[in-house]
Amino acid sequence: MPGRIQGIADGAYGFGNLGSSRTLLSDYDQSEIDAQGIRPLTVMNVAYMSNTLWSGALGANGVNKGTEEYWHGLAEVNNHGFFGLEAQNVEGLDLHRMEITDRVLNDFGYAALFDEAFPDTPEDERYTNEKAGFAISAYLRSLLTNQAPFQDYLKGDDNALSESEKNGALLFFGKANCISCHNGPSFSNVDFYSLGTKDLVDAGGIITGNDVDRSLGRALFTNEERDKYAFKVPQLYNLQQFATFFHGSSKTSIEEVVDFKMKAESENVNVSNDRVPLVPFSLTAEEKKDLINFLTTGLLDDNMDRYVPSSVLSGNCFPNNDIDSRVEIGCE
Repeated sequence: MPGRIQGIADGAYGFGNLGSSRTLLSDYDQSEIDAQGIRPLTVMNVAYMSNTLWSGALGANGVNKGTEEYWHGLAEVNNHGFFGLEAQNVEGLDLHRMEITDRVLNDFGYAALFDEAFPDTPEDERYTNEKAGFAISAYLRSLLTNQAPFQDYLKGDDNALSESEKNGALLFFGKANCISCHNGPSFSNVDFYSLGTKDLVDAGGIITGNDVDRSLGRALFTNEERDKYAFKVPQLYNLQQFATFFHGSSKTSIEEVVDFKMKAESENVNVSNDRVPLVPFSLTAEEKKDLINFLTTGLLDDNMDRYVPSSVLSGNCFPNNDIDSRVEIGCE
């Protein structure tokens, strides 16, 4: 969940506001927790991501073309030729201990949905993690932030952006040069850079530390020295709803992010300044305000609830079903 320092699924309880109260269960050992030692990426606009995870490890296409020598371990799923989203969901179902059981298929009614989605697949191959991963990926590809003011402006509505947001957009594409990395449909070029931001261990996340391989960025996938601490460029829509930024949750506001980019200096002891690709720049107080306004409100699609299902076939509370979550979300 992108509003949290670190997402916790199995092994947690509670929800609060946008997941702010999700807490570790006391009877779980930390090694049992279903969590990653890195900030969670959003599922918004993943349709535009050829390769997934901060390391870009998953996906046989896009930036991973020609990298077959690295397709082992976590990335072994790439040998099936899947794109990143499909690779992540097929692998993730197994990794997160999810099973397609008779209860799921028959008691909860998912068999009929598998039949509808995969009518040409033989029944003995239809109810599998692979097919479930494909279906989940198809749904996630529909989660697009396509109602933001900036998009309305591009479609011809000159009044969709305020004057401040328009000035901020000019800075984004010009003086601040954000567009050099944040380009493409979701403002991510699916490339990897060592910016020198701090790792999650500094923010206090669980299952993390100075030796956690996910803190290596692209090198988690390639194990190459040149790729150490280089992370995928994230998308930029709906940043207003995020509580933390960068792979290690090292910043807690967009202003802090802008300040870091302007200063262009590493804060990570493992990344020297000569590896940071940023170029220092300065903005006046008004320019900085305009740029932040563009990033916070100009790129905000505030109608994302249209994608939240009203219910799931199991009848469970969505997205969590523990007792505390049910109360806090309003299911009880």
